[in-house]
Amino acid sequence: MPAQASLQPVTPGVAGEAKSAAILGGAPSALDLIRQQQAASLAAVEVVAVQQVALERAQAETCLVGTAIDLLPRRFEPMAAPLPAPPIAGAHEGFLATAVVRIGRTPFSREWDRVSHSALGPGRVTALVGEASPDAADTLRRVNAWVNTHIAPVEDSVGRGARDYWATAGETLGAGFGDCEDYAILKYQMLAALGFDSSTMYLTLARDLVRNADHAVLVVRVDGQHFLLDNAVDAVLPADQSYDYRPTMSFNSESSWLHGYAGRS
Repeated sequence: MPAQASLQPVTPGVAGEAKSAAILGGAPSALDLIRQQQAASLAAVEVVAVQQVALERAQAETCLVGTAIDLLPRRFEPMAAPLPAPPIAGAHEGFLATAVVRIGRTPFSREWDRVSHSALGPGRVTALVGEASPDAADTLRRVNAWVNTHIAPVEDSVGRGARDYWATAGETLGAGFGDCEDYAILKYQMLAALGFDSSTMYLTLARDLVRNADHAVLVVRVDGQHFLLDNAVDAVLPADQSYDYRPTMSFNSESSWLHGYAGRS
């Protein structure tokens, strides 16, 4: 019988499983509901057991940039043996060493709809970072560095008085602070105002395996190559490898996307 293509899951650690079980109390997870909704359209692609902690970020610890844990060394180096994610039936070649598959509504879709439709005016953005350069990579670098420099890292529990809140780009600019997804959302809207196609930009939720914390980054596709914009580093990095991030879910103007490793079973 021919081998069937499948999407191998991003598997959590034991601590993540225990924490997720405590959060969910044995009830069906958000991912289980998504899988049921998408079973018909995913066809041969089996999506199973993606990391629950990241899917329940509103009830878990958020990214810890700017806190004591951020003092741990965070090196952005290629993996000694990178794990490629080739395209498979029903999935697309992704980024950060994973493949991605379209999914429907998620626990974060309402927040994403709100912040992704709250645009910045081009004039406001060019006043901050200048006009878009003919060299797209230069524009990515300027926007990434500007946001990382001018926005202070503050957790939602401190700055917003909430466990988890996705601020619009305008709210983050006005406050001058934000957490990791606020950085990524602001970069998304600044680049959109400078002419970048919103379908080529992805807000990506991930697990930082170095710091053992949830994180969010922006990934942008330019001329067929993906680039990582991260508030942990001012450099814009090729996003064809993981850098010890384990992405779980992404959002752009076209869809929500679930991450996994491509394999055959």
